[in-house]
Amino acid sequence: MKENNENISEVISLVSKDMDKIGVAALPAKSKLHNMDELKKYLAQKIAELMDRNYEKLINALYLIDLDEKKLHELFSVTNRDYIPEVLAGMIIERQIQKLQFRKKYKEGKI
Repeated sequence: MKENNENISEVISLVSKDMDKIGVAALPAKSKLHNMDELKKYLAQKIAELMDRNYEKLINALYLIDLDEKKLHELFSVTNRDYIPEVLAGMIIERQIQKLQFRKKYKEGKI
């Protein structure tokens, strides 16, 4: 999927919906994020805050987003947790892009 503002908007929308379900307003207005790197950086900051302040909500959000449990278990089992927010942000963006691609194929009748 090409990177453009429309795709960023769609990814932001999907992540926001999942986070809103658990009562976490995670992302800013679409106009404040101009590319996937900015989205990843911002999301990583929010994930770090959740890890420190409300770990349970973070875990609930990860399950709502439907990240691979095995990958999550491997990631959280490391002793150095400093890089976890950035890795999680990348995983979340990747998963949301997969969902968008699946929905597009479904609408086009390719599935």
